[in-house]
Order: sequence, then C-alpha cells, then structure tokens
Amino acid sequence: MNPFMPPSVRRARTLLETDSKREGGLFDLSRIIGRVVEISESGYFGALSAVCGLMSQVQRREEQIAWIETGNRIFFPPDLAFRGLDVRALSVVLAPETKAGLQAADALLRSGAFGLILVDWAGGAVDEAVIGRMARVAEDRETCVLFLTRKRPTEAALATQVSLRGTVSLSPAGETEWLIIKDKRSGPPSRQRITFHGPFGLY
Repeated sequence: MNPFMPPSVRRARTLLETDSKREGGLFDLSRIIGRVVEISESGYFGALSAVCGLMSQVQRREEQIAWIETGNRIFFPPDLAFRGLDVRALSVVLAPETKAGLQAADALLRSGAFGLILVDWAGGAVDEAVIGRMARVAEDRETCVLFLTRKRPTEAALATQVSLRGTVSLSPAGETEWLIIKDKRSGPPSRQRITFHGPFGLY
C-alpha cells in the first residue's frame, strides 16, 4: 500500500477497472455486431456512457471507430479519454445536414474499414429503404451502425428495420438504467442498471 495515500482514497483507474468488469451487458459487442442499432434517451442520462463500453471493446479488438455528428454539438474528448478510450484513434465526421450524415455513414459502412459506426443523430425518422440497405451491408461487413437519438421510449424507432433498440434513463436511485425494448434476435425486453464513475461533463 502506498504510505502517502489514505486508505479511503480510490484511484480513478481502480474505478474504471470496476466498471470494465461490467462492460457490455445489454450492449455487448457480440450482441450488436452486424446490426443497425438505436440507443435513445430523453435527457442527459448516460447514453454516451452506455456506448463507451462498446467503443472500448472495438478498440481492444484493434478495429476502427467512426463518429458521425449530425447535430450542433460533439462529445468532450477528455470524458472519453477518462473512460479509457484512445480518442486520437477515432475518425470524426461533422455533417452539416442529416442527409449528409446518412451519406457519410453509408460510405464508411461500405468501405468495410470500421468495426463500429456511431451516428449522433439530430434528425427524425429515416427512410426504411436506407436503413434496410445499411442493415444488409452491416451484416455482410460484420459492422455495427449505431444511432444515438433523443426521444422518449414510447416514441417510434428510426425505422422498423432497426434490429435492436435500447433506451437509457435515470433510475430513482440515481443509477443509469439500460432497457432493451426491441431485439429481433433475442426475444423479450431486458434491463440493467449501472453506476458510472466519471468526471463532470460526461453525458
């Protein structure tokens, strides 16, 4: 034990290791590979924290991640670095319009160079044919296309072709709660609660 560190103090790395043991869960990489996925939240309840585990899994497999931003904000890099991600290895696309964001996602998906394509979506519903094409290519390339959306769980998914949809909310106890409300492969809904240890600004 470090004699200069009080016994009650826990290093940030220890907290991260504790979280990493619970990484994945409902949103494990093996569950979403080759699929079009939507993760939504109606406020700032931890959707980014929920996908950090996925991004870490992709980077541990030494595969590439693309982040497509269609809104007027972007993630705060130090927050992702705190979660153990190599931010410098992320390919970031800033799309001025949602249409451009879909075009970028399609091009990156067809390239076959990425294990995860994350679209921070600022638009509404997406044409069924567009999502259908993405689903077929994602399965062929063994890539996941993940849309982050802001909506209530009762609102419709981006398209019926979305293979898995999860929501992120805040439980009464202050924990981040993940709920799968649609999964075409695994049957009934499932739920998981996680307590995250992160810096202020992590959303």
